[in-house]
Amino acid sequence: MRSSASVEGSEREGQATPKFDEIGFGTGMTARYMENNYAIVAVNFPERLLGLADSPTLHPDDTFWVREENAVIHASPVPKPNHDSTHE
Repeated sequence: MRSSASVEGSEREGQATPKFDEIGFGTGMTARYMENNYAIVAVNFPERLLGLADSPTLHPDDTFWVREENAVIHASPVPKPNHDSTHE
């Protein structure tokens, strides 16, 4: 069964869209759902669901679940800001 997950950036670069199970999910990844961007805070692979939240630091009760085919997964995690306290 082929996934219909849409991964932003893959089509523009001429690459095949990766299957949901092959996406390297990681901390800081986001997805667009209903014209809004949300943090991906959980993934349910057997049910092919994304747990989305306004912020990755919200309480788990603030997570809502959507089918992967209804969201556009951003291709790579959002880089974290570099707050190096050793340089002043």
